[in-house]
Amino acid sequence: MELTDPGLQIVQLPFNSGLSKGLNKGLELVQTPFVVRMDDDELLTPYSNFHEQLEFLLANSEIDLVGILPMNLPLRNHWKKQGIDEYQKFNMANAPKPLIIPHGTVIDANHVVLGKVPNIFIARTDKYRNLGYDDNIRMIDHHEFFFRAAGNIVSVLDHSCFVAHIHSPFDHAYHVYRNDILGDKQYIALKHAGYFLAKNLKM
Repeated sequence: MELTDPGLQIVQLPFNSGLSKGLNKGLELVQTPFVVRMDDDELLTPYSNFHEQLEFLLANSEIDLVGILPMNLPLRNHWKKQGIDEYQKFNMANAPKPLIIPHGTVIDANHVVLGKVPNIFIARTDKYRNLGYDDNIRMIDHHEFFFRAAGNIVSVLDHSCFVAHIHSPFDHAYHVYRNDILGDKQYIALKHAGYFLAKNLKM
């Protein structure tokens, strides 16, 4: 399939370059003050409401990043409660810097400060790009990013919004590369020795 659009720019990196390199390259090219980060197995829905998150960021200068939840298909039951519970535990208390706004601080009826949110978010481009990703981490970049983000940016979760999410159960060749994470775990454990164990990392 060929994708063509006047506003679309496709950047091809060498095969199996890794997610971190791809994200950094994308951030390098962003020219807007805000950027949305999603994966290729996620689908925007009428309930994603990134326009509302943009309005929230414009109205709250102390917040740098707003995440929303994935609704994992086909198992949709209790997606909201399970999603919130999963991310409530990431208070980043063992990060090198304390959070700027304490973990669990309620901003309004939908937004709560968390040390880590899902990898579906809108962020201030300059703050996001300044942190960036470690090119040496091929796949499991997400937890390490928020570990470094602690004390540098403020992230919140809007638990009223979601995207649809499903992993392909058929593309076995793809999963060989996706699941090749042992090197990442070893590298991160050495990089942040004394702060957290690689077994606690999440994709």
